[in-house]
Amino acid sequence: MPDLNWTKLDATDFSVKNPDWIPELEAMVHLRDAPVTLTIDGTLEMSPDYAECFKMLIDGWLTNRKMISQLTEKHLERFLPGRKVRSDELLIWGITLRVDGETAEAASFFYRVGGDYRSADYKLDEFDDRSVVELSCCVDDGVVDWTDLDIATTNDFD
Repeated sequence: MPDLNWTKLDATDFSVKNPDWIPELEAMVHLRDAPVTLTIDGTLEMSPDYAECFKMLIDGWLTNRKMISQLTEKHLERFLPGRKVRSDELLIWGITLRVDGETAEAASFFYRVGGDYRSADYKLDEFDDRSVVELSCCVDDGVVDWTDLDIATTNDFD
């Protein structure tokens, strides 16, 4: 699976991974000098439309980083009151596109929040440098809805 510039992503960059367990279509791109795994959930039949959708998702992520950092900060407020989140602290590592039949219906961005986690406050809370934030959005007819986002955190990826 070659690493590539996300703007050049196309259907031929995807291949089946985990064929003996839960097979998925995956590709790897670099985004801000970091590897990002792109996964298609719900089909093993690749469509050029899915590659285009990933490009829209990545472009939207980059365009909306300030809004996403504010949403992340608001979400973390219940764990860590006063924790500020800068857009350069959003360390994305994966995007999953969920399809039903031949239609992309939703997507999730998986990322960590960078920063200094040495403070004693982090020892008292379940959110730390291993925590993963999942930001989900709807995709309707190839268009990403950036106005209706869900956000959650987990440590299940440890």
